[in-house]
Amino acid sequence: MKVLDSRGIGHGERGEVPAGRAIAEKAKRVEPAGRELERIVRAAAISSSSEADFVRAVRAEGALIRPRFATGTTDVVVGTRWRCGRARVIRQLGTVVAGLLAT
Repeated sequence: MKVLDSRGIGHGERGEVPAGRAIAEKAKRVEPAGRELERIVRAAAISSSSEADFVRAVRAEGALIRPRFATGTTDVVVGTRWRCGRARVIRQLGTVVAGLLAT
């Protein structure tokens, strides 16, 4: 498989929101909170062998992770809620994480 030039120069990644970049610069952070959260989750998914390991790895990096329940229940988990511990970024994922853990 050929490596594209865009990969070497940082193109082809998810775009940054200008407001997120401005907040990161104001807080003297290297990257926006959303990108940090993506990096933490991806690294935890790659290095974990079970769901429990994954949750521990995410929490060890300072991110918050909570179950997201089906409407009207407290026992049917349909996804997760994520928050970067040092910023106010929340992401909701359903089967995406399960797919990462399965590989």
